[in-house]
Amino acid sequence: MRVGGTALLPAYLARKGDALPRVLHEAGVVAAELHEPQAWIDMHRVGRLYEVAARELAHPNFGLRFGGELPLHAYGLLSYVVLNAPTVRVALENLLRFAQHLAGAWDAAIVHEGERVRIRFGYPTERPEDYRHYVESNGAVLCVMMKALVDSTWTPSEVCFQHSGGDPGRDPSALLEAPVRFDRPTNEIVFASRVLDGAVAGADRTLLPMLEAQANEVVSEPTLSPATTPVDDRLIRDLQEEIVRVLCDGTPQLAHIARTLAMSTRTLQRELQ
Repeated sequence: MRVGGTALLPAYLARKGDALPRVLHEAGVVAAELHEPQAWIDMHRVGRLYEVAARELAHPNFGLRFGGELPLHAYGLLSYVVLNAPTVRVALENLLRFAQHLAGAWDAAIVHEGERVRIRFGYPTERPEDYRHYVESNGAVLCVMMKALVDSTWTPSEVCFQHSGGDPGRDPSALLEAPVRFDRPTNEIVFASRVLDGAVAGADRTLLPMLEAQANEVVSEPTLSPATTPVDDRLIRDLQEEIVRVLCDGTPQLAHIARTLAMSTRTLQRELQ
């Protein structure tokens, strides 16, 4: 799976005290692996990373809190094809169309039920308890995304998770501003269908075709693991995604792109040659 928003976890833990080295060590993760959001990492270790972090911080709602504070741009190209869609409906369609290829290890669907809509999301695991905080962080990110698409007053009707609630005294409803249900058949966020046709505030419709073209290019490529993807192909793909991601901020600069890809400008130029 992609590192994605987990790239911001080390900085988050560092602000909370000295837990970062212990969390990384116990989860079997090296800090350098989390440097680049578009890099690949084993899902099991990501799940372990979140569970250890929650225990070290003694926070039963760690995943929800961390996910709720993540900036949406942490998901790179996927964020931009969603946030620049003309309507909420198109934004969610883009999320479903591109998420598997741009985020990895993520399966989602939109289920329409009359006046309600369910965004269902899941992961390839038979042990949902091992990924409790990671899944909850993604549920929180989806809620943050919907607020960005609709408006800051938007709230879900309910949020459901497959795993158990863990701590009997735990009540995360206030964090998501909605009832939270555990031990449900699927992970899902439920909300009123009337918001689907609303316009996305701040969307740049002139930029969207370029973003979608880049995303479609990624989708059309075979889905390969890092072990089977040629290094040169991965470099070009990651480079293209990063260039598209920063277009909103002006002309991409070589030094910035190289730093994001964790290499010097000279190394990047040599690899491209």
